[in-house]
Amino acid sequence: MCKIADGIILLLLGMCSVSDLKKKTLPFLLLVAFSVTVAIFVLLDGAGNVRLRVGGAIIGILLLIVSKCTKESIGYGDSWIILLLGIYLGYLRILRVLFAASLFAGIVSVFFLWKCGWKKTATLPFVPFLSLSYLGVVIL
Repeated sequence: MCKIADGIILLLLGMCSVSDLKKKTLPFLLLVAFSVTVAIFVLLDGAGNVRLRVGGAIIGILLLIVSKCTKESIGYGDSWIILLLGIYLGYLRILRVLFAASLFAGIVSVFFLWKCGWKKTATLPFVPFLSLSYLGVVIL
């Protein structure tokens, strides 16, 4: 995909991150805009990387199922973003994004548990970590 598309996806991720940080929710219209944008970029890319995209979609679908089964321990919005990124990036790159985002979230969680006295039941918005990880994967 081209750098302009990567930048637009990053912009949408940034908007989702701000909403996730402020409200711990993702606006429906923003998710629709993100979905349409990814669909357009995938269509413009043509038939290339179909197996990678299907693999990325499967990862996102599995996380949506986990969201449903765990009563949103992983939010539906987070899972939907992961599904869209999986379709856009393919399964290899979305796995890198998920690994890095989980690592960052884990480090931040341990810091807040240790230094700020958070309880184990505290929650963190995940989309900002996805955004940072996406940026790292796209740059590298």
